[in-house]
Amino acid sequence: MVLLGKKLFITIWILLFTSILFMIIFVSAQVKNIEKQISYIERQTEIEQDNIRESESEWAFLTRPERIYGISKKLLPELKKITAKNIVNLETIPNSSKFVDIKTDSTKEYSFIRVSDE
Repeated sequence: MVLLGKKLFITIWILLFTSILFMIIFVSAQVKNIEKQISYIERQTEIEQDNIRESESEWAFLTRPERIYGISKKLLPELKKITAKNIVNLETIPNSSKFVDIKTDSTKEYSFIRVSDE
């Protein structure tokens, strides 16, 4: 009877040790897999941050005021500054009501723009 209890005790410990060993190996493999994923994501993040910095520097170069001024002088030579003399009421333009008709309804709190088909 004592021998049977001793064999059962040893068998239970061997099974317990084997299952713990298997769980340690499994968890270790999972941790390595997650570390690889984290490393990949960190590399991708660094690449994207480099791309963002590069894009920001390109944008800063392309939107320099002197560059835009030079391009506008080259491509739009007839473009002139807007002065107060250039601004007029819509009614002073001939046939302007033909294109845009602006009406306000006094019973409602909003106005709308209707384009006529004349």
